[in-house]
Amino acid sequence: MRRVSDKELQFKPALSEEERLEISLTEHQRLLYKGGLKKLQDAANESNGRKRAQLSFGALHLMKAVCAEPYCLPGTKFLMDRGGRDVHLSNSPKLRWLLTRLEEVRQAGEKAIVFTELREAQAALYYFLKETFGLKPFIINGDSQGRQAYIDKFSAKDGFDIIILSTLAAGAGLNVTAANHVFHFTRAWNPAKESQATDRAFRIGQDKDVFVYCPTVVADDFSTFEVRLDQLLKRKAGLAGATLDDGSLAALLNGSGKDATLSELVGGNERKRPAIPH
Repeated sequence: MRRVSDKELQFKPALSEEERLEISLTEHQRLLYKGGLKKLQDAANESNGRKRAQLSFGALHLMKAVCAEPYCLPGTKFLMDRGGRDVHLSNSPKLRWLLTRLEEVRQAGEKAIVFTELREAQAALYYFLKETFGLKPFIINGDSQGRQAYIDKFSAKDGFDIIILSTLAAGAGLNVTAANHVFHFTRAWNPAKESQATDRAFRIGQDKDVFVYCPTVVADDFSTFEVRLDQLLKRKAGLAGATLDDGSLAALLNGSGKDATLSELVGGNERKRPAIPH
């Protein structure tokens, strides 16, 4: 897998299957990530299949959150680091990278969609987008009423703006062609849903080039959850009907999944104790 520099990625329409936009894991994230691996160890030692699935899914959810925004862990509310903005962003490399790229979008006078289904990550994004750019971005989830009306307001505004969407809420019918930069801050389990979300900016009426970004947090000494998920999504994208939605993920964690195994997401044998990096 070839590492791609930010310079190469600037306003690049898409990455090939051999490329990945990589962002290095911080020491702050590494400490939290070890907690997720410890939970996987506990799950591997659980003899009850249903409970093992629950524990494993919780561990995966924790590792996903650590990679995305380490101040938005499951069961917690987003709070800025007590050390301030600079300390927070030094510990949150994906958020720092996103703000830098969005500044380029601002300078170009264009619009962006940021996709994540993690509610507290949405709160973190709202906070930093307001602080950095003076925006109050709309957040659209599955429970948002009048979704297209919010998108129409977003589209009608001249110049730079950002909208935050849940990947799962970006179903058929939504049209967000005012935005030509698509950031998948977190990835969907299901490659079809991710493609469908991206297509919101490719609808009829789009007259600009569309640029899609899938930043992936990586470590030098082990494959992170995001690396495994990126590999898995690229493989599954070529299979008609392949899915990694919550239901099938729970099935695979129970040992009955047919699309993937837990080892594809964390490495190794799913019943063996996962190695914890130093």
